[in-house]
Amino acid sequence: MAHVNDLKKSAFQTAIVTTSENIDDLEIEWLQVKGATSNHVNDAWIEVFALTLVAAATGNYNDDAYAYLGSLGHVGTLNERWFKFYSGALP
Repeated sequence: MAHVNDLKKSAFQTAIVTTSENIDDLEIEWLQVKGATSNHVNDAWIEVFALTLVAAATGNYNDDAYAYLGSLGHVGTLNERWFKFYSGALP
């Protein structure tokens, strides 16, 4: 079974067509393409959640991540949802 960080890195490299090896840089770059302005991963995710979930966003990372991933059709625990998210093509 693949490790979630391996899936995450591969998904970001494919989504933004880059060969960067730094997972944090890849994640920030992808989140900024999605509309985030922060250079901090969690803050950038919260910005993307707010843009995506609009009125349903709470500003709480875990709650919004769970709702965001659910809105994309992922089910299960938060970790299971992240694993499924990074296993496919990123939205």
